[in-house]
Amino acid sequence: MEHATLPATAFKSPAISLSGVVDYNMYTAFRTQFDNAADKDLVVIELSTLGGDPEVAQMMGEDVRFASETEPQRRFVFLGKAVIYSAGVTSMSFFARPNRYLARGTRLMIHERKFSKSLVIDGPLTACIAVVRATLNEIECSIACSRLTADQLALELDGDVKRIIIAMGHRERDASVGKGAWHAREIGIERRGCEPRGRPIGPTAPR
Repeated sequence: MEHATLPATAFKSPAISLSGVVDYNMYTAFRTQFDNAADKDLVVIELSTLGGDPEVAQMMGEDVRFASETEPQRRFVFLGKAVIYSAGVTSMSFFARPNRYLARGTRLMIHERKFSKSLVIDGPLTACIAVVRATLNEIECSIACSRLTADQLALELDGDVKRIIIAMGHRERDASVGKGAWHAREIGIERRGCEPRGRPIGPTAPR
């Protein structure tokens, strides 16, 4: 279903406002505000984050997707403000492209996930294999989450941008991409934009 561009006034008082590290504390705040907005047909979810736990970001995204599918009469909109890095982009990827908005000047950071862990192998050989396999499974699950984010961001895109985003998620190249709100709109990662004060982005370059 094609959604019309929202007026600036729709972002005046977001039903859900989140900022800081994406972690279980944020998820608790998200669920509380999400449940309190159960009677709203339009739910704006405002987020500003430097990153955090991608699994928690996925949990929030799945909650939004489930609600969108079970209550199609309602509209859930993402509003990125100031910075949307790493796990924040994972959360944004769960929203349909017409429902992704960024405030003027907002920065996106899309990159392959990093992993750091010291592995101590000590003991019977069979136990050593179990330790190595557990770590490998952890890495493979993280890769799967990265691929999910990349694939969802790439939906409805084409050309070089789609190839770059998919490549980052599928480890075909070591790359990271940082984009501002205006450029993100131009390349199609998100289709909409809004001024922090509520005035829609016009056809001129951002200040």
